[in-house]
Amino acid sequence: CRLMKEKEKLLTGECSVNRKKSDCSTGCNNECYTYRSLINRQRYEVSILGKKYIKVVRYTIFRRKIVQPDNALDFLKLNCSECKDIDFKPFFEFEYGKYEEKCMCQSYIDLKIQFKNNDICSFNAQTDTVSSDKRFCLEKKEFKPWKCDKNSFETVHHKGVCVSPRRQGFCLGNLNYLLNDDIYNVHNSQLLIEIIMASKQEGKLLWKKHGTILDNQNACKYINDSYVDYKDIVIGNDLWNDNNSIKVQNNLNLIFERNFGYKVGRNKLFKTIKELKNVWWILNRNKVWESMRCGIDEVDQRRKTCERIDELENMPQFFRWFSQWAHFFCKEKEYWELKLKDKCTGNNGKSLCQDKTCQNVCTNMNYWTYT
Repeated sequence: CRLMKEKEKLLTGECSVNRKKSDCSTGCNNECYTYRSLINRQRYEVSILGKKYIKVVRYTIFRRKIVQPDNALDFLKLNCSECKDIDFKPFFEFEYGKYEEKCMCQSYIDLKIQFKNNDICSFNAQTDTVSSDKRFCLEKKEFKPWKCDKNSFETVHHKGVCVSPRRQGFCLGNLNYLLNDDIYNVHNSQLLIEIIMASKQEGKLLWKKHGTILDNQNACKYINDSYVDYKDIVIGNDLWNDNNSIKVQNNLNLIFERNFGYKVGRNKLFKTIKELKNVWWILNRNKVWESMRCGIDEVDQRRKTCERIDELENMPQFFRWFSQWAHFFCKEKEYWELKLKDKCTGNNGKSLCQDKTCQNVCTNMNYWTYT
């Protein structure tokens, strides 16, 4: 809370004359960027600590009969004098907290695309793309192994990364088929349309594969995982280095430089293209999420709700993928343990280790364990 107040003081000092629809000074831009980075990190930390707090509170109520506030933020306001006068609601609702209006200057607003909600679901991959080579995403394969080839990743520092079957079959739409002539026709709104069409198809294919066999929560986890991978692809933080991903990164960089290069550089609004792309994502991400929900609705008329897991956006891709791999490993391990129990234990509980069927299961499990 003390750090937030210090940063807020600096921000209000630099941005005191700014109004919505006017351009920000360099000093204001810098303080807004620093403040946004701070609260993004704190959102993630609060979400983790908040879950721990709930567990502790349940224990104290059950064991010690001590009544505490229901959530961590109310606890802070009650017990920390420096937090008492802080309104945490805008802190979680807006990218710049309660300073959204001061920091969203005209130069930022230019990056945001306005569509009607019903337009997002209506874009068609064949008619609305500018790509000369119209192709699109195919059905998700039934089974694809995790890929841990160290040459498939961006740098040697990521050689321990494994990429999921979901990401290997990721829908990039026509973004990787754009030719040089096509790129000159991709203005800001067309770029978002291309991403919306890809993410809509990704949501549709994921739900078609998982939505009917998994419970709603686990099926939605796949949707959220792909949504946040779109963020890393747009910004340029994607770890996977396959040919399609390289082509898409190159195309995105050319498109952003062509449309917004004048905003990037020394003493300009953005220091780097990556910084600009990060703000572009923040301003337009809700439309990408909505497009994935449109894809779900196309294959499932039950109108099941799929909530966005906001904390995933603040988690590095490496840790997200590692968490996904751990979930996959535990499910597979459980499958093999049940199979061992079924094939290697007799009705009387006696071991059947010498039985050929049991030995085959053991061989297959060992192969799974060490590959």
